[in-house]
Amino acid sequence: MTMKQLIKFHFRQMVTKFWAGFLILLSILCLAKRQQYEGNGSVFVLMVLTDHYLIIFLMTPVFLHCISQIYREPHMVELIRVRKFYRVILAKWMAVVIFSVLFVVSIITVASLMTIGLDFHSNWVGTISNDLKTYLMETFRSPKDGIVLTMSFTILGYSFVGCTFVTAAHYFSRKGTYAIVVASYLVMIISFKMPWMDILKQISMSRIIILHHNFTGSFTWQETLFIMITGILLQIVIMKKWWYVGELKRGRSLVLRKGLFRYYGRILFAKDPMIIWLAGLILLVAMKASDREETLQYFIVRLFYGYRIGDIHPFTWLEQLIYVGIPVYLFATFMQSWLVKRDWQLYIRTRYKRRWIQAILLLMGLYAFSYVLLTFLLIFGATVLFDKVFVIDGGQLAYLLSMKTLEIVLLLGLLFLLFVMTNKVILSFLFIMGLYVINYLPFEWTSYNVAGIGQLARIEEMNQSMLGMIAVGFSYLVVLMISISCTYKRYFVGR
Repeated sequence: MTMKQLIKFHFRQMVTKFWAGFLILLSILCLAKRQQYEGNGSVFVLMVLTDHYLIIFLMTPVFLHCISQIYREPHMVELIRVRKFYRVILAKWMAVVIFSVLFVVSIITVASLMTIGLDFHSNWVGTISNDLKTYLMETFRSPKDGIVLTMSFTILGYSFVGCTFVTAAHYFSRKGTYAIVVASYLVMIISFKMPWMDILKQISMSRIIILHHNFTGSFTWQETLFIMITGILLQIVIMKKWWYVGELKRGRSLVLRKGLFRYYGRILFAKDPMIIWLAGLILLVAMKASDREETLQYFIVRLFYGYRIGDIHPFTWLEQLIYVGIPVYLFATFMQSWLVKRDWQLYIRTRYKRRWIQAILLLMGLYAFSYVLLTFLLIFGATVLFDKVFVIDGGQLAYLLSMKTLEIVLLLGLLFLLFVMTNKVILSFLFIMGLYVINYLPFEWTSYNVAGIGQLARIEEMNQSMLGMIAVGFSYLVVLMISISCTYKRYFVGR
């Protein structure tokens, strides 16, 4: 199989019916724009080619879908016939570049067909928004120059994005690659819809794909080209040095410490628990959100303020109990199903018992952080939905993220410690939830209760700063980790 045959094979995979349907939909949209348009035909084509919503919400998803069709392991015939493996990836890159050219040219062709009957003079006459028209006139000397430069940059940007995702698909699993694609796309949308997130614009795909996004603020097209050239060169070096990872992947699967983490992680982060996560958090955030005008910061304070010791509002107490109870209950269910039954085939393969405990502790940290991070993502979503003002104290946001994660980690760690010592999951879970009942007592010492340590009300009660509360939480964590390290061997005694 020659390089030409490989390129043709991968190119045919990307030319799907989905792309043909996109061209039909694009024709309908351009026809609708054409009905209300009067002016120069070249301005119309440039208007279509620089439309933010068309590029971000229609063109880019279709392009990513077509590129995803070549995310697969190479066939054996490819590995046998090519002299060096990196040529397989190079063939995919060439196919992506050719498809990027065809993709952008087809868009310009559709837009040009809709301009039949219009003149193509080098002037800026056309029914286009004043802001965009003024901007384009300042950027390009004529509409035709704008079309050529914008088309070239878009082809280059799509080629870089496609080649990068092909490289990622080689070193990561199919799910991992899709996660990278979706995350990159979400970053682009957030940076586009939320101008205050300036940092995201530096790493957004829109800067690589859309030319005129490089002429706003501190961005320059030279910097973007430098990033793309550096990225391609770095990928070439990595590909030629670590070209085939099949044996490497199989070797890593034999490392039991990492294998335990992945084994338990797939169970704990299964679909059903994640649905419970999402449903419970959406319910809590929706109940707390309202149509009244408030800033994002005030909304977060209302959600995480909590209650003072001895002066508990029943509804707020129930909210906090449900919020923490969801991850604690699911983790207890995980221990009941997968740790109590003593999977001897797994334990025999464990060379050192400490690797088992290390995998559980690392998984606890990831579990708690993911839960709290999902909470804040839903809060931002509710803020957009209810049209709240995006004003937030970054220090307070970082404090809440760390303290709520720390609180859940402490409760999960205490639950695991009690389980190791008693081998009774239900009793351990009831004890953890019972810690919240202590907060009913009007005593000062209850302010140091682990349950609820992430609430903002604790700062006022203890007259401490945010750093002081974090120090208290980490002190608890250190004591907890030492206790687990000293007692976890009891789990294996007599088994």
